[in-house]
Amino acid sequence: MITNRIRRLHRAMKLARTLPLLALAVAGALAACDKSSPPAPSGEGSAAPPQAKAAEPDQAEQAKLGAAIECLNRHSGNIFETRDGYLESVDPATGASRTDRAPVLTGLYGLEPCRSQVKEAGALTPASAELDRASAAYVAALEALATRYEALRGYYQKGEHLDDQGKKAATLHPEVMAGFDAFAAAHRDLDGQVRTLNRKKRVDALAAREKAEGRNLEVIVDTMMLEAETLIAMVTTPGGDGAALDAQAAAYGKLVDEFDAYAGAHPDEAKQRGSITNLGNYSKTFLAASKVVARKLADKAEPTDSERIAAVDQYNYLVDNYNNH
Repeated sequence: MITNRIRRLHRAMKLARTLPLLALAVAGALAACDKSSPPAPSGEGSAAPPQAKAAEPDQAEQAKLGAAIECLNRHSGNIFETRDGYLESVDPATGASRTDRAPVLTGLYGLEPCRSQVKEAGALTPASAELDRASAAYVAALEALATRYEALRGYYQKGEHLDDQGKKAATLHPEVMAGFDAFAAAHRDLDGQVRTLNRKKRVDALAAREKAEGRNLEVIVDTMMLEAETLIAMVTTPGGDGAALDAQAAAYGKLVDEFDAYAGAHPDEAKQRGSITNLGNYSKTFLAASKVVARKLADKAEPTDSERIAAVDQYNYLVDNYNNH
């Protein structure tokens, strides 16, 4: 049986930013528009809700998708790792520390960039009803978790557990765990919607670009990243179909070979992408790690946690190099 840790890694995998550049440019601009706190509750003296801003349909959806991707990439992995570290240092049932020291409670990342981007993107029209809803729910779950988690963290930071022999932890722990669970559900919802919309946009955009530009290096790279995302989703799916995973690995492997061959034959074009060597290296190490999982499944054996985690690690290194160069 695949462990909860692998499920959390699956939910926290990074997304390659292969949307048209406008999506991220708009998201970045939105983040700079509003650094204020959330509006006060409705009623006398409350802040007015953000005014809806008209935009081209594709531009609006790209901004919403870009904001969601930024939130997922910034917060989900951090929160699942924080949850793991906390649970390793306490009794999961009671929250009592496993040692005579305070449990591990690392700090969460600041919420404001995610909150402000989602707020501004949500105000754009036309609306993307399900994406807007899932993004808002993600932010709400993130805020609720942060409030509960910081209450528990403050309790230990101030040494209050020494005053009451840890009694308050029994009350705070279930609240924090409920917050983690609610966040995980909100993550699954938003992550699923983002991946579906992101893939559709990328398939359509790649087809249009290839028709207009030919099969150049950037078209090949973006196609390879798209199939890498499909492959890692299959690698981290509990159980898994060995034959299907083998087929996807083969499809991705052909693109890795095409990428290598094209970059070698077009050095001037390859020089324009600073991460070309790292992309080549990580595309291969990710393929190799995925094949380990595929081979286990083909042999009717269960891949180990470490084998699946190795594939996730190599995939995230690949995405980091794609996104940052």
